[in-house]
Amino acid sequence: QIVNSAEGERRTYAFTVAEATRRRDKKALAELVQIGPPPYSFQSIIVQRGWLDKYGGAWHKPRSLFQLMLTSYQTSEMTWYDGIKFKAGGDFSGSTLQAEVAQFDWMHTATKFEMPIFIVAGRYDRNTDADLARDYFEKIEAPYKRFKWFEHSAHSPPFEEAQAFNDFVIRDILPVASQRSTGP
Repeated sequence: QIVNSAEGERRTYAFTVAEATRRRDKKALAELVQIGPPPYSFQSIIVQRGWLDKYGGAWHKPRSLFQLMLTSYQTSEMTWYDGIKFKAGGDFSGSTLQAEVAQFDWMHTATKFEMPIFIVAGRYDRNTDADLARDYFEKIEAPYKRFKWFEHSAHSPPFEEAQAFNDFVIRDILPVASQRSTGP
């Protein structure tokens, strides 16, 4: 979901500061001013994302980590052990990969593909800015491409609009993938 890491982080920080200002949330503004605009450390990202989550930029409808875990346990892929290690795994991945991820710039380095490209975005996603994803989509050259907005989601359409997401995969992606896998 990352298109241009530096630009995406600038946008997500600006959204969070604007929302804190609009809500007159002095605590949020103080913390956001203290960490300052990106680039910043993984710990500063955690602070900013906490406020972003509160303001609906990560989940359109408020959802706790506990609720997310309960939903995840309804799938066959998730085990209790995965749940126990979820936060530690996310923290490890985020802190280990943060410097590398900060360098991503697909907007200028990955625009031509020889395969179908599908990009889905939650309309309210400010975690990885949805408008930036749409801008990127417009630059892509591919034999087939499709952009899909999920109107009632932020960062996680598969969780926030599970049925609509599954329908899109089955109705729109699967036929293209099946055609390409049996084609020349």
